[in-house]
Amino acid sequence: MIDPQILDYVNQQITAGISVEEIRKSLLSSGWQEGDINDALSRANSFSVTTNPTRANRELNRKLLILILAGILIIGGSALGYFYYSKNNAVTLSPTPTEMPTPTMTPSTTQPVPTPTQSPNPKTVSDVVADNLRVARAKSIQTGFKQDINNNKIAQATGENVPDWQYPSTLGNSTSVSDPVTGKSFEYKVDSDGKDYILCITLSVKGEICGKSDMNWSLYITK
Repeated sequence: MIDPQILDYVNQQITAGISVEEIRKSLLSSGWQEGDINDALSRANSFSVTTNPTRANRELNRKLLILILAGILIIGGSALGYFYYSKNNAVTLSPTPTEMPTPTMTPSTTQPVPTPTQSPNPKTVSDVVADNLRVARAKSIQTGFKQDINNNKIAQATGENVPDWQYPSTLGNSTSVSDPVTGKSFEYKVDSDGKDYILCITLSVKGEICGKSDMNWSLYITK
């Protein structure tokens, strides 16, 4: 026969969520016999399964509640996100604008901006050196002509019977009047009255350059 006192105590403790091991230790420390404790625990366990929620049931209920709350949060968050997306991506229908009259186009009298002449080749060290040699030879030809003109004037001033200076019809075949790279003679032409000339040289960087006796060839030296 189980003592009602120990059975009531065990039922109360189990209902309160106290573990079986804690109940057993408490009863043993109070002087109850091992057999009475086991009988009371066995009887109390069978009774609590049908009448009272156990700690495991409460844990299950707690987990179910957490799952339900999580589901509510997920559904609510999804609904809020969809509402926000729909609001930001909604197509705004604007009223049809009133048609504006097409302005009458008048021809422009402004002259187009000229495009600068591009160098035929990119600037390289070898091209710069060759071009500077070409310019130097053009300057040398110009300087030689100026010296001949001065010498002619001096001769006339001293009473020598010499005709007025005239530029030669050709430059000759000397290397000093030819392209230092190709070896071809520079293009040279004398005016019909023989009082001026045109000398043309072809630079790798700046292309063809032509000038008369007053040409400033120094402007075409590449740094």
